[in-house]
Amino acid sequence: MWSPEDEIACHQKPFISVHFSFSMQNLSPKESKDLIMAGTVIILDVRTKKEYDSRHIPNALNIDCHSPNFKEMLEKLDKNKEYLVHC
Repeated sequence: MWSPEDEIACHQKPFISVHFSFSMQNLSPKESKDLIMAGTVIILDVRTKKEYDSRHIPNALNIDCHSPNFKEMLEKLDKNKEYLVHC
């Protein structure tokens, strides 16, 4: 089974933590892993469905950034939550 650790370990780029107050912060893979393992963030995977289906972090929410309704889908997210964006 593919784990968050496996997925994070294969990434060279940092993740981004986003609050809907529009504060963003680049995180290292270790910082991202710590947040994921603590359960304090929602993982938002903005890759295409094909990329998501090929491999993704368990329980990640997929919203394709190339989708024509991407903005509308983002607006439906709970703005009181913290999101870890995976791209």
